[in-house]
Amino acid sequence: MRKYLLTVLVMMPVVGYAQTATIKGDMQTHPVTRNAQGQLIYAQDEEGNRIPDFSTCGYGGGGVALPNVPAKVYVTPSGDDDTTLIQAALDRVAALPLNEKGLRGAVLLAPGTFRIDGQLRIAVDGVVLRGSGPGESGTTLIAVGDSRRTLIQVGGHSKPRALEGTRRTITDAYVPVGAMSLTLDSTDGYAVGDRVMVHRPSTQAWLKVFSDARPPRLPDGNRMNRQAGSRDLVWDRTIIAIDGQRIIMDAPITTAIESQYGGGTVFQYQWPQRISQVGVENLRCVSEFDAQNPKDENHSWICVAMDTVEHGWVCHLTAQHFAFSAVHLGSGTQSITVSDCRSLDPVSENAEFRRLSFYTRGQLTLFVRCEARQGRHDFTAGLNAAGPNVFLDCISHQPLSYCGPAEVWAAGTLYDHLQVKAGEIWLTDLAINAHSMGWGAANSVVWGCTAESLWIDNPPTARNWAVDCQGQEKGETPRTTGIAESLYRAQLTARRSDTALASLQPAVIDVASKDLPQQTQPQPVLPSAPAKALRIVNGRFVCGDRTVIGNSYSVNWWKGHIAPCDPTIHGLGITRYAPGMMDQGLTDDLDELTDRMAAQQIPFMQHWPGLWHERRRDDHSTAQRADEFVRAPFYEMPWARSGQGTAWDGLSRYDLFRYNSWFYERLNRFADLAAQKGLVLYHNYYNNHNLVEAAGHWADHPMRPVNCLQQTGLTEPPPYQHGGIHIADEFYDVSNEARRKIHTAYMRKTLDELGDAPNVIHSLGFQFSGPLEFQRLYLDVVKQWQVEHGYRPKIALIAAKDVTDAILNDPQYEPLIDVIDMRYWQYTKDGRLYAPAGGQNQAFRVLRYKFFGRGAPEVPPPTTPQNVYKQVREYRDRFTDKAIVCLQAGTGALPALMAGAAQVVMNESDRARLPEVYPLFAPLNETLGDKLHHMNPLDGVTGEANDVWCLAEPQQTYAVATMQGGSFELDLSAAPGDYRMQWINGTSGEVTAGKPQSVAGGHIITVTAPSDEPWLMLLIKQ
Repeated sequence: MRKYLLTVLVMMPVVGYAQTATIKGDMQTHPVTRNAQGQLIYAQDEEGNRIPDFSTCGYGGGGVALPNVPAKVYVTPSGDDDTTLIQAALDRVAALPLNEKGLRGAVLLAPGTFRIDGQLRIAVDGVVLRGSGPGESGTTLIAVGDSRRTLIQVGGHSKPRALEGTRRTITDAYVPVGAMSLTLDSTDGYAVGDRVMVHRPSTQAWLKVFSDARPPRLPDGNRMNRQAGSRDLVWDRTIIAIDGQRIIMDAPITTAIESQYGGGTVFQYQWPQRISQVGVENLRCVSEFDAQNPKDENHSWICVAMDTVEHGWVCHLTAQHFAFSAVHLGSGTQSITVSDCRSLDPVSENAEFRRLSFYTRGQLTLFVRCEARQGRHDFTAGLNAAGPNVFLDCISHQPLSYCGPAEVWAAGTLYDHLQVKAGEIWLTDLAINAHSMGWGAANSVVWGCTAESLWIDNPPTARNWAVDCQGQEKGETPRTTGIAESLYRAQLTARRSDTALASLQPAVIDVASKDLPQQTQPQPVLPSAPAKALRIVNGRFVCGDRTVIGNSYSVNWWKGHIAPCDPTIHGLGITRYAPGMMDQGLTDDLDELTDRMAAQQIPFMQHWPGLWHERRRDDHSTAQRADEFVRAPFYEMPWARSGQGTAWDGLSRYDLFRYNSWFYERLNRFADLAAQKGLVLYHNYYNNHNLVEAAGHWADHPMRPVNCLQQTGLTEPPPYQHGGIHIADEFYDVSNEARRKIHTAYMRKTLDELGDAPNVIHSLGFQFSGPLEFQRLYLDVVKQWQVEHGYRPKIALIAAKDVTDAILNDPQYEPLIDVIDMRYWQYTKDGRLYAPAGGQNQAFRVLRYKFFGRGAPEVPPPTTPQNVYKQVREYRDRFTDKAIVCLQAGTGALPALMAGAAQVVMNESDRARLPEVYPLFAPLNETLGDKLHHMNPLDGVTGEANDVWCLAEPQQTYAVATMQGGSFELDLSAAPGDYRMQWINGTSGEVTAGKPQSVAGGHIITVTAPSDEPWLMLLIKQ
């Protein structure tokens, strides 16, 4: 049994700082009481851990009343979409100067109903959005349409930047829970008032404690298990005193920092994108949904989201029917108060990662007098929420699941006088209900709460407390008693006196509109950046006046993680969805992603639907899920859920004639950005991997009969064979009328959404080895759609060679084709043709094994540069108007590019990954970016060498590649004039130093490469 010491809270000379002094006594069952003088007494274990001081939670650091910000602009409903009208008013106030309190003013919305088809954003300090009241007679915002967007977004998704040279190591062997001071190896350069981050790493040594206590359910290495770095805590603090090498902070830590588990560090930071003094007040917000579907998810998910915000507030808000949260506070929030808000009747699947009514991943946040009805986790702290955070005097009505953390290691959360009516409170190991997730709460407190039952357990290396609660006890942690009143109020009074309690009263909001200027004009819609529409010119991809040259990204099919982990593992996603969480591996920020692609000269993106919707299927099992505890991030499918029945993953079944608007919204957004930035999206309608690989890939597929409303006629139970699935023959059978209608409707829907997007290339399927008849069905749909709409979408053949040739030899289909992708066949080193036929109901990698032997790698063995050149020229010479895409096959990019290929696939896309920037592409873009689409293979000018090739725009530009260096001749007899010569290394991309050499044309010249390596020589006319 642990020993406990008695401590008393005493005030120190430093304003706002409290520390504990040890007093003899035994307080195992009374963690916080009062002494005769009314001072708070804390029980403290032998290592110094105690219940933290939560009083610094809330706006202004706790105990500060919300400001009554003067209104500056008045807005009345237009009767139409009011998004741009209100946003114009917000931007108008954002342009006002800040006053001495850091405030600009409020936008006051008149009583009545405003229809919002987009999103409202507050992006600068000092701006408030205010309604005339949260009731039906006040101001109502209706989130109309089928977009999942957040209705009101406050702040953004930026991250702090550590200041170089400021990182210090914590030298304490043990820093207990509740501590407000740290010893550092040096405090040089630190000063009172500095903002610092305190970083506690989650090392393998610490995580092993949990694995030893409860071994993970999945094999080692599976990303659903705990990984080092996935449970890091970062506290955002201000230094309020310095004593030698010891700093005193304005708020406590909530998880012990132990040298044996990696210790911790402190560093100063800058966060210029973070905003403050912003709020949302006095509104009723309603998310419009399909009344025929009580589980509809094609509507707004979050009412108010804040991130990268400090000293903000949301008060007097009623949110109705939002799928995810009424108020969602991201990991970049601090010192936020959410008061007197209600979340009513969410509309969504009754499943995990929905209905988190009031949610925080921030720290020092306070929720007071909030109510929720029919949520799942109504008052919850999220993944690695560093805390402290407080839920005070809140009520949960008719909850569908427990109150408490829904994710892992939310530290230092206080549930103070929470009422859960006909429901439970959990501070326990979520693995019992949330597939191998781990402990939800650490060093958290349930104080004076009422629930049907309480499940309170102590995680390894931490503990949780239940004090003066009512409800059936389920966990292993014994109930304790303490002071009778609210812990938060008692701590706030101890730190700031009784007068601070007035800050907790409901905010008084001025809704007077007399003499306010009125916003009558909507915000003008600014034109987007000049479009860099994709064209195919002379067999090359061209955006603007530049040839598109570069590597390609491909989206991940299934790996993502809400916990931080190596981005090279979880890759990229366009239609991957983690509600309220925008970052790589979650919901990827498409603006940032496309900016990165453009900067890295990786202009191509391959997209296809995922293998399954949610991450429990990462185990590749075929078992039906027994519950609805799905795990984010989600890999959204093109089809919408119906709200009816139960699919294999625990959610409702799909309706194959209704579609997931969020899936297409994201694709459309990426397509728009691609046209602005000169990028290319390959959208593959199907993922053949679902049909011919591991059995688990088919378990949750929307077209499997148990997962949809329609009668697809596919075999059920599925024809699983030796752990695999081979259902492609049935899936692609166009003679089946039911499936033909489903496929046709889906193809038309995708064309309706993306058919007129200039920078989208449409492909039937990634890894497509299906039959010719299915490709013909698709092209028939394309042809009919083209006639109806008068627009010609760009179509790629990414298929087996026999299917490709059959289409190209058919005069009714060949004109529809713009891109010939030949990554699935090649010549071998000995000259044989490796070209598995389509329609074999097997994966291409299996067909590789059959050809090359079981020990062969997943990609075919490398071939020769001459074979790659030959392969491209065979199609380039026949189809000069079509873009050729070819696998580099171990030879690098030069052979395919010299033969006229538009794109060289530098790595096989069977595995989604983050490609390196291929070094040759940068100098090619710089030297030939405006010329390559005018150049063609030119034979007969380089002598008899079989590995020296020429591309030319005669008498203007010549590019000659030699794969082995050495000397060669170039016949410039028909090209008089002076040319500038430059060499580029075909492997490293290095451009030879010094001034380019001048060469006179009009005769045959002899040239010697700089070394016996692949080189590209450029001659550009001067």
